[in-house]
Amino acid sequence: VVKMVLMAPIALVRILLLVVSLLFLALICMLATCGMDFSMDPETKDRRPMGGCRRALLLPVRLIARVMLFLFGYVWIEEGFRNGRCCGTAAKVIVANHVTWIEPLYFIWRELPCAAAKSELADSYIGAVVSKSLSLVLVDRFTSEGRHNALQQIANRASPTSGFPPLIIFPEGTTSSQSTLTTFKRGAFAPLQPVQPVVVQYPFCNFDPAWVPGISTTWHALRMVCQVYNRLQVDYLPVLSPTVEETADSRPGEMFAARVRDVMAGTTDPNMVVTTHAFEDVRLLSKVAKPGYSLKTISSVTTTQELDDMLEWNLDDVQWALDKFREFDKFVCCLLVFVCCLLACLLSILNKIT
Repeated sequence: VVKMVLMAPIALVRILLLVVSLLFLALICMLATCGMDFSMDPETKDRRPMGGCRRALLLPVRLIARVMLFLFGYVWIEEGFRNGRCCGTAAKVIVANHVTWIEPLYFIWRELPCAAAKSELADSYIGAVVSKSLSLVLVDRFTSEGRHNALQQIANRASPTSGFPPLIIFPEGTTSSQSTLTTFKRGAFAPLQPVQPVVVQYPFCNFDPAWVPGISTTWHALRMVCQVYNRLQVDYLPVLSPTVEETADSRPGEMFAARVRDVMAGTTDPNMVVTTHAFEDVRLLSKVAKPGYSLKTISSVTTTQELDDMLEWNLDDVQWALDKFREFDKFVCCLLVFVCCLLACLLSILNKIT
């Protein structure tokens, strides 16, 4: 708290400059996409790639992204390239662990890629402008049709001849702590093309930048700008290609995704936890926590994937069971309160009699 008070004037200047940077970012994106045709190509079921001149107009976006990283306290970024290049990657698909909302800024600065992102990002005006200019694959994570459309677009952009810039995907589908890698979705790996694994770490002393469920976005951003500086380590691992066995997998990309995750976990913290939890578990946890259940009192002893394997329950089935349990839980609580009141009344009567 003392540090936040002392850093308040600097934090205020940073916030003002971040707002200005964001406005410049939106303006450049608007100019680059002015008059652009966003209709879908009937053959690929995807929009057409942006032309070279329009991509050139987006080059200042890389500088703005680096300025925003600087304003968030990432003055110096430690980078390692084990892929045989001095920077960047030769693979069309980049996969990285997702800790917080800083990684997209880093990859915009380093690669200026297209990316797969949740469809809610386009709900705001600035988000919609940026998503169009960066040719984002907007994934509706809550419907099977939305996920299927995203798979088609990812497969198109993963092709070496697609004409799109490198595609960055966070295969966990949501943010997680630095010490954990959740299940990788197979979307980035289903095209069975070489992928560039990237491991992102945030060494810290007092403030953990991990943006996990239960942390307010506003409070998280405020804590970040109140740090004197923050550290970011990015490690480009060697490019990985699918094996013959993985190519013959009945669910394309699933075995490949598991191997890439194991490689990423094995090259970072030796205490890294690899878990079968996935985005669906985070979504379920958020729903359970909303009615007033404390996140601290919830213990996850299984996963939605395990329930699907054992009971063939999908997320809606699990949600139905939780709703029934919540109703029963409320009934039991009310019953306990009633019994306690009744016992209190009986004790009061007995005291008067004696």
